[in-house]
Amino acid sequence: MAAPFTNMFKANVSLMQIVSHEWERVFGEVYKSIIGANQQRRYLRWTHADGMMVFDPDSGTWIKGSEQIGEMFGDELAEAVDHTPLLLLQWYVGGEATPEGMSSDGYQHPSILHLEDFQPFLREEPNPHPHRDDIIWWLRQAARMDNASQEIHERTVILGNTSAYHPQELEKELPTIDLDNPTIKTLKAVFNQTVKKFKLSGNQYENSDRILQAALGLSVMEAELAFSEAIAATGQLTENEIPLINASKKQIIDRNGILEYFEPGESEKVCGLDLMEEWFRKRRSLFDSDVAAKLAYQAPKGALLLGVPGCGKSLTAKEVSRWWGFPLLRFDIGKAFGSLQGESERNIRSALKVAETVSPCILWIDEIEKSIQGSESSGQTDGGTSARVFGHFLTWMQEKTAPVFVLATANKVSMLPPEMLRKGRFDEIFFVDLPTKTARATIFEENISKRAEKNSSFNIENFDISNLAKLTNGFSGAEIYQIVKDATLEVVDTDGKSTGDVEQAHMLKLISETVPLSQTMPDHIKEIRTFGKTRCRLAASESPEELPKEWKQKKIAKLKTEAKSIFLEE
Repeated sequence: MAAPFTNMFKANVSLMQIVSHEWERVFGEVYKSIIGANQQRRYLRWTHADGMMVFDPDSGTWIKGSEQIGEMFGDELAEAVDHTPLLLLQWYVGGEATPEGMSSDGYQHPSILHLEDFQPFLREEPNPHPHRDDIIWWLRQAARMDNASQEIHERTVILGNTSAYHPQELEKELPTIDLDNPTIKTLKAVFNQTVKKFKLSGNQYENSDRILQAALGLSVMEAELAFSEAIAATGQLTENEIPLINASKKQIIDRNGILEYFEPGESEKVCGLDLMEEWFRKRRSLFDSDVAAKLAYQAPKGALLLGVPGCGKSLTAKEVSRWWGFPLLRFDIGKAFGSLQGESERNIRSALKVAETVSPCILWIDEIEKSIQGSESSGQTDGGTSARVFGHFLTWMQEKTAPVFVLATANKVSMLPPEMLRKGRFDEIFFVDLPTKTARATIFEENISKRAEKNSSFNIENFDISNLAKLTNGFSGAEIYQIVKDATLEVVDTDGKSTGDVEQAHMLKLISETVPLSQTMPDHIKEIRTFGKTRCRLAASESPEELPKEWKQKKIAKLKTEAKSIFLEE
């Protein structure tokens, strides 16, 4: 594979900008590009602090302030250009500086002049450089220095900056290359170097593609730091350290301000959603490019989890992150909206760019229907901003090639537009129903066991789990969790002191006092279930029981927001 700038040098582009924080890697890529272009160019590097330096290919080092520079440029000139960017450009491009061996057309040797951190000399505000206008004029001359001649002089000026900067005067004459993040191959070299530095051996490290995939999106320096911190924390570098490597991406994510890096807490069992869990676990390997190529199967784009509130959709998002070993990024589309014209569109582009940068990752959008609310009437309410933001997001979902898996959850089906539900945006739409009796028993058992580990008032032997599961028909997983949690307070006095063990009777009391959502908002739950069972893939192989008949006989007061739905049966 050719280095990123090879064709630019072959085409004799005489002025360009390279955007990157990794100067050593930039130098390496530039030098590989010179070789790839089959050119014999001198590589000159200039910084305001160090002055002129020349790369010596024999030693692989930079020569600075030596006799060689004096011999090459002349002592007087070398001293003059060392800290004066204007004289440097005049000398290189042609004009006033003409020592012996140079013509009035500038430095004639095939070469590259790399101006590192040159942005301060181009700034217009707040304190422009006194020679700014002259410097820009000479850069414009650099862009044209071979255009008037029939000969190719193989001279290129490179502006190296940490962020793209285009003065208005150079807007049409300054091609910019954003140096991509390092590849798996480069990260493997960093990995091996780090292992060697810390003198790891035996079972202390493993050459795993999963570790390198976790580091994708990090720069060389960031990857080296992430590997080093993982070793410092655990004394090893194995797949067990992947969460630590993922956490290193948090800074990149936090700088954006719209995405939130979600720290994985304690592992929780996804109860009763066996079909959906199998689907997710099968697709982890498809993010390995070799496996995907062998199976002729693209990495999955995303999934939508539709279902009853409190039944495990958000929990599934967190656990998928753990199963796959990918960082989980919570995306609140509402945060992308700004007050200035065009700000909202820029914000969402920036957020999606960050997600692609730290990929492979999971982009989690909780209750997506709230994020896109109002997009249909956007033209009358906000000048079309919501519609444009939503449209950009949908297009990105369709066209993205980076391994960003979009995992969205939704509760209100009536608010979801049809263009979001079609294939190509989500690989699958799952329906998460109320838990079955078996699932409810597992939820009770898991939550009681976890509390028993930290609270002596709980003893799993004190409970008839089967009976608890039977009596909570129609309860969501979140409601069961709350019952177990509140049971702690049943045996605590006003001073916070325990008065005994939590018993079955305490649980039964709380169950009788709890009115589940399926009872308080039956129409809402019926709407979700009617849509989900007919239009979505079921998340569980087992179907829940019918809701208690006595609930249907009760006359429930309707809220104003509970309008008649097309999905409800007469």
